[in-house]
Amino acid sequence: MLHDEGGKDSDSAGFYRMVESMKSSSHYILADGRWRGQHGIGRFSTEVLSRLKNVDILSQGPAPLSLKNLFWQSRLLSRQQAHRVYFTPGFNPVLRSDIPFVLTIHDLIHLHFPGKMKWLKQFFYTIFIKSSAKNAAKIVTVSNYSKQCILDWTGLPDEKVVVAGNGILCRKVPATHLDLLIYCMWGIPKNTKIWAVLFRRLPKRTLIKK
Repeated sequence: MLHDEGGKDSDSAGFYRMVESMKSSSHYILADGRWRGQHGIGRFSTEVLSRLKNVDILSQGPAPLSLKNLFWQSRLLSRQQAHRVYFTPGFNPVLRSDIPFVLTIHDLIHLHFPGKMKWLKQFFYTIFIKSSAKNAAKIVTVSNYSKQCILDWTGLPDEKVVVAGNGILCRKVPATHLDLLIYCMWGIPKNTKIWAVLFRRLPKRTLIKK
């Protein structure tokens, strides 16, 4: 686990101490662990990074989508001597990197349903995300639909975008408990076949366009 030590010098001396600690690493991958959290990308990050081998996890630094990170991250990746690839499970743009990098774009929902600050999101995606996508060694996404959207938007070749897929963590629940839960919540009798539709409702976004 790689982190920048706190304190008054964390923006300068602390940064260089972190870079120096990387030089002795024998790990192949530098992975961005700053996306972890109780949200979609955070869950994807946690599940994927926990399964990677031969990896150093970057756990500290500016927020991945902050203006400061554009320069902090570029400075970090321009000083790489140990790692051979940088992987981010989110869509933080990479302006400069001396090693190949893999970028994750889960979808283009900010372009399809921009909501407030539409012009800013379009600018961010057009100037930073698209250029990063074109410079990336590979792009990871989570569905064939998202892959096609990314291909249409960027004009990249099919083989550059890889579908990793999303998933759910299934925990074994006793059948009797599950039946009781369904009955208490919805009054549905035991052994009734159920179709469930799972989605996240967000402001300014509708499921069906009129």
